[in-house]
Amino acid sequence: MIGIYSGALSRRRKNFLFPQTRRCCVQMLRPFIYLTSFSVMFFLTEFALHTHLNAFGAGTMTALYAAAMFINGCGYLLFPLLARTRTAAADKNRFVPAAAALFVLSAALAEIFAQPEPRLLFSFAAMALGGFLGGASLWAAAVALRPTGMTGKLYAAAIAASVAVQYPIQNYFAAPHFRLAAVAAAAALFVRAMPPSPGEPARRLPPEERGTPAADFIFAAAMVVLLSYFYSLGDGVLMKLNAEGKLTVFKWPRLFYILSLMIAGWAADLRSGRVIAFAALAAAAVTGFYPFFLSGDAESYQLFHLCFWCFAGFYVVCFSVPFMRTAEESAFPELWACLGRIIKQFVNCAGVVFASALTEVSGARWIFWCNAALVAAMAAWLAFGRRIGVGESPAPETEDYAPAAPQATEDERIAAFAEKYGLSARETEILQMLAAKNAEQTTQELADALGVSRRTCERRLSALYAKTGVRNRADLMIAYVRETR
Repeated sequence: MIGIYSGALSRRRKNFLFPQTRRCCVQMLRPFIYLTSFSVMFFLTEFALHTHLNAFGAGTMTALYAAAMFINGCGYLLFPLLARTRTAAADKNRFVPAAAALFVLSAALAEIFAQPEPRLLFSFAAMALGGFLGGASLWAAAVALRPTGMTGKLYAAAIAASVAVQYPIQNYFAAPHFRLAAVAAAAALFVRAMPPSPGEPARRLPPEERGTPAADFIFAAAMVVLLSYFYSLGDGVLMKLNAEGKLTVFKWPRLFYILSLMIAGWAADLRSGRVIAFAALAAAAVTGFYPFFLSGDAESYQLFHLCFWCFAGFYVVCFSVPFMRTAEESAFPELWACLGRIIKQFVNCAGVVFASALTEVSGARWIFWCNAALVAAMAAWLAFGRRIGVGESPAPETEDYAPAAPQATEDERIAAFAEKYGLSARETEILQMLAAKNAEQTTQELADALGVSRRTCERRLSALYAKTGVRNRADLMIAYVRETR
């Protein structure tokens, strides 16, 4: 009898846990798909832009590239501003399909026209639309990935996967028609995977208490500015060498971008996100010696190119993931989710021009001293932030530092959850059954257990979802476990 009971209990646990695990995987897969597909379509279009800029000559390529980044930053800024309008408040992603279609059209027109001016115009239009789509994807990913605790790993893996897709297309299937087909396919997948709206999930803070402290905002923004200026110096040198035909930006050193992304993504999820800034600083200190590789031969240029991409992965994760992870607790979450990207683009558009001019006038040695000064400034800024207690997420309480609280019973946890969201007695009963039994049971089975009709059960489930700010049964259980355990 005991053996039979134990076997039944084991099966019951499997039926409860495995579906939840499966649903969690599905929850992570969807943002991975739309982040990857967006990055593929944007990378392919951005690298085509380099070809279009070559028509204007090496002397103007860096300035035009800076203008493209500025326009892209404006596109990222457009999404949160539009998301706060009355027409888009209920559905923040309502304009995504139209923007994606216009993006593909702009990329196609940039290839169709033979004159350099129309090509440049439509390429700039694609950059602006790409910024808008990027802002939408970052906000949706910030909402979807937060409950997983793997925002850094998933975001880095998505960017790495897009590089792995873009690299062979750019190098071995670079014909315009093939590249445009890949852009169109990625855009279609992006629109398909994007949720119609990221929704308004339950937040840990009530609306009146949300907001980023000014000290934390200044600290984070200043760190991104310093990192962006360090990156832009290398980017400016890279664009100058590319314009002069001394290297190509999408050749084999770019594969090291994948490696640096994966390491940075892992670091971004350590110790509540407090490690990634130090990891980016260490990467900057190691790769900041690249000016010594600008000696004039092809091998040295490739070493510089390798150093650039080894730092880029840490940089991209550092200015993206911390903002995504804390977006929901800010006063303007749609802006906060893509704020790092906005700062990056606006700082870079000035930095690349400065780096190109500095290299032209005084050579690479001054780039090294600028790098050293920026690394020192970042180290001092991080040390200052740790000393005053800003710029880093609070460490989770552990038994070593906090007394153990008495464990609440399941009924007490359900009662607390129901009180928080104002659930009725019937809604609380449904929650209790979902928590105690298999959450994968059908609606009809749930209705039979409650002794009501299927339609009545569906109405109560809808009311339960609406009150708790979730979209389905899986999200409800995730929210319940996250807030009561």
